[in-house]
Amino acid sequence: MTMSHQASDFVRSRLGFGCASVMGKVSKQEGLRAMHLAFEQGIQHFDIARSYGFGRAESVLGEFMRGRRGQVSVTTKFGVVAPHLSWKTKTLMPVARFVAEQVPAVANRLRKRSGQVLAQKCFDLPYAQACLEHSLRELGTDHVDIYLLHEPPELPDAQRHDLAGFMRRLVQAGKVRHWGVACQHLEDLHWARTMQPDVIQVEGHVMNAHALMSHEPDTQVPLLLTRPFCGGLTQAVQTHVEQVLPGTLQALQQQGLSLGDFALAVALRLAGAQGVVIGAMYTPRHIQHNAQAMQRSQMNPDLQRLLDQWLQPSRTPSDEQRL
Repeated sequence: MTMSHQASDFVRSRLGFGCASVMGKVSKQEGLRAMHLAFEQGIQHFDIARSYGFGRAESVLGEFMRGRRGQVSVTTKFGVVAPHLSWKTKTLMPVARFVAEQVPAVANRLRKRSGQVLAQKCFDLPYAQACLEHSLRELGTDHVDIYLLHEPPELPDAQRHDLAGFMRRLVQAGKVRHWGVACQHLEDLHWARTMQPDVIQVEGHVMNAHALMSHEPDTQVPLLLTRPFCGGLTQAVQTHVEQVLPGTLQALQQQGLSLGDFALAVALRLAGAQGVVIGAMYTPRHIQHNAQAMQRSQMNPDLQRLLDQWLQPSRTPSDEQRL
């Protein structure tokens, strides 16, 4: 196992494994297999939440971490309320997962229904404490490396103050190493920073890169960036990359690099020296590609020069400036 991805005081690898699909779109067996493969490729940070897998994903990650807690770091979150699943629903989920894999229309309906089920949020201090204790039990650990508020709305000043104080007390007690806020929108970054968190999580990728930079001027707060591949490197992504700097795709091809390599390199640059890029990866091919792209992005000076040019504010398309 390589340690080449280690580069942060906050986590054990700058490329993280996103667990949002575990026990939802991805079964327990598939999730465990992917976690093991990722770990073998040097990916040693795992991102999860109390609500992932309808409240069942943390136990899967806990099973994976058994015997290797000192070799991995973990982020978990609270705030999105995990629903109570009936015995019947739990029994039918594998069937629904199989059908969704075969019929895209079913997958879309299930995705919409999942969003509705997970719409309830709570950021009261007793709930936050209860979630942490539950997460620690499920993960099989006495501490989490990063504990985040999970996509809160803009909170009143008094509630922000109370939550920040609560999180700092968890750090002092040793149950949490660092704390932060997982933002749902770039516009949330401003008020989230007023809480003075250790880290902030937000989407960061080629499609919102310049907008993110405009929201994060000269900040020293490390970023945990999600969706680095924009949910899929579609034609729209390719068009956007070329709009920002014509000839980028050809330059990548000449260097023997792919759009995926470039997308990961952009996300790493946006995250900063102490930041982390979190990707969903569940097939051996995807895991290996991401691990190798991590290596290429860090060791290729030509790619870094291309990034410098592409990320210049003057290169920003006018439609992105309005985001």
